[in-house]
Amino acid sequence: MPEDGDVVQLPSRFILPNVPRNGLVLNIPEMRLYYFPPHKKGEPVEVFTYPLGVGREGWATPYKKTRIVGKKKHPDWRPPKSILKEHEEAGDPLPKVVKAGPDNPLGDYALRLGLPAYLIHGTNKPWGIGMRVSHGCIRLYPEDIAELFYKVKVGTKVNIINNPYKIGGADGVLYLEAHPPLTTATRDENGDVVESIDAYGKPINRSVDYGNVNFTQVVEMIVASTDEDEYIIDWGMAKIVSTEARGIPVAIGISVAKENGTNGREIIGQAEEGESLSLKLDTAIDDTGITKGPE
Repeated sequence: MPEDGDVVQLPSRFILPNVPRNGLVLNIPEMRLYYFPPHKKGEPVEVFTYPLGVGREGWATPYKKTRIVGKKKHPDWRPPKSILKEHEEAGDPLPKVVKAGPDNPLGDYALRLGLPAYLIHGTNKPWGIGMRVSHGCIRLYPEDIAELFYKVKVGTKVNIINNPYKIGGADGVLYLEAHPPLTTATRDENGDVVESIDAYGKPINRSVDYGNVNFTQVVEMIVASTDEDEYIIDWGMAKIVSTEARGIPVAIGISVAKENGTNGREIIGQAEEGESLSLKLDTAIDDTGITKGPE
């Protein structure tokens, strides 16, 4: 927790994930949800974004494409066998049904996913948002789920992704946003961990230097994103940003055209104020209407 006198920096801009922009996109390492409502011709494109609480290690949120299959106001909670087992072993047995109310961890609203036992829901412990504390479900602040609940419909597409690194470009400047990669685990039907995997779906090898592996991923993304454009890349800054993984977009490069008209070194490394950034440099949306949930 921050102490008196500490400076707290909150992100107020985001690079959009490099996935189709429709429905719900949940980027688990970023702990953030993006909602792209249906676009009406002639109107600005919108995106709503909210912070998340996600599954802790050993109860990882799955990376899947699915849909909203149900909506429930004031839901009861029926803990699955794996959670009942965990609480029983901890000497804190749960009832088979927890009725709606202040003691219900689902909060006042729940969106059921087309994945068995997984929900997007509120919480009675809002301090867990932005942390890995759940049993795999996705938690939102009470006020955020109350808003999202009425925005989305049954059938809305949901894409749960694992993108710890995002690249974006705006006004001739290339940005990198990095988040700590997550390790995950799969469980069998009894709730026992059977395998641990890294952020790229590979079994964890404790002898591997994952810092180097992660930067290799960043290099590949930068090269792919600048394939059709000439950019001057500050690779040292890119490595610092990917290593620190602070979750804030930082300039790591500048287009040759822009560099010829300005001092590129004054831009690289600066996270300027501005709109959300598109990953593909040739598909930036200038008139995007950005609506942000509370940080």
